[in-house]
Amino acid sequence: MDKVIKPTAPLAGVGFGQTATLDIPPGPRFHALWLEVVVTAAAGVTLALSNWDKILGLINLKINGKVQRAHTAAELDAIQTSYGTDNAANAYNHDGGVLCYSGGLPQVPVAAKETVFYLPIFLAEPWRKSYAAQESMAWYTKWQDGSLLQSFQLEVTIPTLDAAVLLAGSTIAINCLAETDTATGPLDTTQSPVALITKWKRLTVPYAGSGDLYITNLPRRDVYLQISAFQATDSISSAKVKVDGRDVRDVTKGRNDQTLIGRGMNEAGIVEKRFDIVFDYSDLPTDGLVMQAGPNQVQDFQLILNMAAAAAANKTVTLISQTYGGID
Repeated sequence: MDKVIKPTAPLAGVGFGQTATLDIPPGPRFHALWLEVVVTAAAGVTLALSNWDKILGLINLKINGKVQRAHTAAELDAIQTSYGTDNAANAYNHDGGVLCYSGGLPQVPVAAKETVFYLPIFLAEPWRKSYAAQESMAWYTKWQDGSLLQSFQLEVTIPTLDAAVLLAGSTIAINCLAETDTATGPLDTTQSPVALITKWKRLTVPYAGSGDLYITNLPRRDVYLQISAFQATDSISSAKVKVDGRDVRDVTKGRNDQTLIGRGMNEAGIVEKRFDIVFDYSDLPTDGLVMQAGPNQVQDFQLILNMAAAAAANKTVTLISQTYGGID
């Protein structure tokens, strides 16, 4: 099926210290959204992907007014890069609204100049092994009975301008491209819409020092595909996952990462301060960690992270949980 890639309507409320929003008309099936972000570096500064926290903050995707995906730009890029370098964001030199080239290739960012960042938000998942599996993860917004989502919205938090990194008094521009087709969603045996998506839930958990951190308040619903634990300064030395008394994971950081590399994840994208626990090893998302099968629902779901914390207390670890299930 032919895909259309074109700009959406402009985002509203774009500016440093603001929350920009985009109301996306339902109807097409959405495969990806690309954010095109243009900012100007301060004197002596060359912008890079490591500057995400100065450029974009929390990103929410909402359906019918409820958040279905929540992550920062940095968290999104880190996870997608771990699936392969082709899925990573990119940064280039930019001048007067035009991408700059050098020797026929896009030019790398230049100090004290405009830089354009391209950040993909993949709904279909290009890292899956078969084309059919990739396409099956795209988001329907219209179904074969003619029903539509009530609303579909992108919400982007923009930090206040940091004059040590970005040019004082400069502006930020954000454009959005959508990749869509005209496919309509299937109906079940009762002729009701089948509305299954991959959701990214974000949870921040405080901890006070080194040792085991027990996390017992993760939702016990849907199918877990992956949990990624982020900490800026402390290492997570090991992780355990227990489901109704059964050990699902009991691995050190090094051993866990080797299993991911062996499954084809990008070794360069697996870093020290993030612990990725992957349950989804096939092209069928229902092969992940199932929280409910018929009348049987998981009663006890524990994630135990061993934190190698420094002396300072009152820190947090951020969990991004990817689950597959019905629209919330």
